Amino acid sequence: MKLKLATLEWMFSVFAFLHVSDILAFRSAFYGSEGLALSSISSPIDPIMGATRYLIFLISAILLILYWKTVFFTIVKNPLPWILVLVAMLSTLWSVDLWVTRDHVLKLLGWSLFGTYLAARYTLHGQLKILSTALLMIVLITIGFTAVFPGYGIDNGVHAGALRGAFWHKNSLGFFLSLSSCLFCVNIACSVGRRRVFWLVLSLIAVVCLLLSTSISALAIVFLTLLALTFYRTFRWDGRLFIPIFCVTILILGFVFSWLQGNFEATVITLGRDPSLSGRTNIWLAVIDKIYEKPLLGYGMGAFWSTNGPAEDIWKTIGFVTSKSHNGFIDMAAELGLVGVALFSLSFLLTFVKATQWARISRDFSSFWPLIYLTVFLIQNQTEGPILGGFTWIVYLSVSLSLSSAVDIERCLLQRSNDIRFGNQTVSTSIPN
Repeated sequence: MKLKLATLEWMFSVFAFLHVSDILAFRSAFYGSEGLALSSISSPIDPIMGATRYLIFLISAILLILYWKTVFFTIVKNPLPWILVLVAMLSTLWSVDLWVTRDHVLKLLGWSLFGTYLAARYTLHGQLKILSTALLMIVLITIGFTAVFPGYGIDNGVHAGALRGAFWHKNSLGFFLSLSSCLFCVNIACSVGRRRVFWLVLSLIAVVCLLLSTSISALAIVFLTLLALTFYRTFRWDGRLFIPIFCVTILILGFVFSWLQGNFEATVITLGRDPSLSGRTNIWLAVIDKIYEKPLLGYGMGAFWSTNGPAEDIWKTIGFVTSKSHNGFIDMAAELGLVGVALFSLSFLLTFVKATQWARISRDFSSFWPLIYLTVFLIQNQTEGPILGGFTWIVYLSVSLSLSSAVDIERCLLQRSNDIRFGNQTVSTSIPN
């Protein structure tokens, strides 16, 4: 019975990840590409997705009750993420659009319950397996859907010819492919024999699909994450090399950024890109101007881009309609103000420290997974977002909550091992020659 329940829980977790990724909505089949008129007929899958979402929330709540003791101690060890969720919930008190905020808060609460369940129920290694399976299915669905419906899977709007699979936008697919590429590399390092070949092939497929999506930001995520992984590994195995490597890295990045600053426009035009990052920088400046009007607590969760918020002023300023600033930190400042940004920044910093400790004390290569994800998460939120709610928040929450317990347990095991080793040495040295 326990085995069947464990299997059902595992299947539920994988399905929940697929659901929140939005790939099961098959939006590319029902809505036009970017730059083209959207379909006037709403997707028949949307009501099903909505009902299923709340079913996932209900199941997550029930499972949390079943594991309430573990859940309690998991949250107590690291309460900051849930304090941030609480602030988001309280934003209904000052929101400029109460109904929109309530809807966003309800979704955030539901997905936070699921993320907390993952942290309480599974180890970091177990979460890695679940996420790997979900990402594997996303890659396979992308290939299968595009092969059967190339007219939908290949963009025919502004980004004509780019692979988008079942997603509405190629950047959405690009994010999941970049995360898959990084995660599959971890699986390659942790596997042997046929299993290693399996993950190697999947990693190559993910990279090819990523190239076909033409998502520059996703490619940058993979490159910078693998570069950071090399840095993390050096730090782990020889802490003495940390300072010189860190300084060399800063010097190299400083040189690159200095060069780009003087040649940025010429470089991006040569690459066929927009110097304003597809209009993102214009959006950022316009949103920041509005943040100054409500800097402390923001406009309320999800309310900034509603019709009752300052969205219309932003749209007039930038000349087109958008539903986000394409920067997770700016969006958070707009919704929850400096209070929300400060809470998340502190949470992220403490989680990163724990992830570094975990990578140093654990002997398995998979211990680098939290560091890899935090790097992906940080880079992705520079040009996309949002931070709260959805796929990226679930993984961040589960990793952040799990690390505190994982580090404490590993330290106890190491301490016990050292005590036993020291005791053996004491006994052996007390015996005369």
